[in-house]
Amino acid sequence: TEKTAFLENVSEMHKYASKISSSSDLNEIRNAFAKLTPAVWNFVSSSPAFNLNYNYLYCTMQKAYWIDYDSSVINPYVDKSMQECGVIRNLNVLQ
Repeated sequence: TEKTAFLENVSEMHKYASKISSSSDLNEIRNAFAKLTPAVWNFVSSSPAFNLNYNYLYCTMQKAYWIDYDSSVINPYVDKSMQECGVIRNLNVLQ
């Protein structure tokens, strides 16, 4: 049911957010963030309550997504020298 899917998604977001908040290892944090982002995207894109301008971006090197308000690319998965590396997959799809 829709309620079951919603609760599973919330549970998944909580699991990965907890891993992020409890870790001090940058690689573990990035791995958890890579798993958290699709769950958050599914959550916000499935609800009309989140009628905001978000961008869904993709890091081709890490094969991972992130969500941003801005259309500029600031990649959270790589060091500062590579932060502009990434692809906008969905631009403002929640309008």
